[in-house]
Amino acid sequence: MKFNYIFVAVFLFIVSSCSSENEVSQETPKTSKVEQLIEHSKEFEKKVYSYDTPGGKIHIAVGFGIANSIMVEGIDGNIIIDSADSTFEASEIYSLFKLKNNNPIKAVIYTHNHGDHTFGTSFYLTTQEQRPKIIAHESTDFYMQRILGIIEPIITKRSTRMFGTTLPEGELINVGIGPSLNVSKSPIGYVKPDVTFDKELKINIAGINLELYHAPGETNDQLFVWLPDHLSLMPGDNIYKTFPNLYTIRGTTHRDVAGWVNSLDHMRSFNPQFLFPSHTKPLSGIAVMETLTIYRDAIQFVHDQTVRLMNKGLTP
Repeated sequence: MKFNYIFVAVFLFIVSSCSSENEVSQETPKTSKVEQLIEHSKEFEKKVYSYDTPGGKIHIAVGFGIANSIMVEGIDGNIIIDSADSTFEASEIYSLFKLKNNNPIKAVIYTHNHGDHTFGTSFYLTTQEQRPKIIAHESTDFYMQRILGIIEPIITKRSTRMFGTTLPEGELINVGIGPSLNVSKSPIGYVKPDVTFDKELKINIAGINLELYHAPGETNDQLFVWLPDHLSLMPGDNIYKTFPNLYTIRGTTHRDVAGWVNSLDHMRSFNPQFLFPSHTKPLSGIAVMETLTIYRDAIQFVHDQTVRLMNKGLTP
């Protein structure tokens, strides 16, 4: 699977820069934007995908909320990467994960501070006999407290508009990176991390060798998880099957676009064979490196051309 529409986006950018307004206006898309969005909903089919990697089994729950949740099987326990957008969703997902492997959860890893990746965590603390480790970048809690406290009223209002949560039933097709935003289905289940790091963390949990790296991109606290024995990459929100939100319309913190490219290059350096993103379906085989490369090149192109035109004096 390739992100062909990124090529289309880049092509249209070039065409619009090189063609006259009249020439561009004569182009008629073969399918409407609504039809494309409906087709895109296939990325969020409600399902748990299971993979046998060289290091063991990995399961990823897609379509249960706006974000995916991932479980990595260990020897005497399992690890959750991103806990879903609510305890309601976490409960539904975990009931299916347990059918795959019912060993206890030893750790929950946050790829970043967004609620759709962190609000399901308290479910795991209340259902496990031994408290799982909560692992994140050292700045994650700072950004979470900022969202939950200082800017909560306005970010909630803007997010409601952006994700269409007040649309009448049947009018919401999807929200681009998932079927719908469900954070209001249950009380906020965010739990403060108790294991944090700055640039990288290498740790073994339940026999699983984990390498966590700080990777600024969609958020400043973003990290990615590399499982060397599994040849598997969990990139968080630094890649998914839609053009990246280099700046979100709801007005979140500035996103380091050049840093995003560097983070993708860091991921590519490991030559992963399996990709488990926190939004949209997983990838495996040759499509992984192809997709990572296309994605970073598209971001680099937008960055470089934007700066080039700014230096020529063009305005927004």
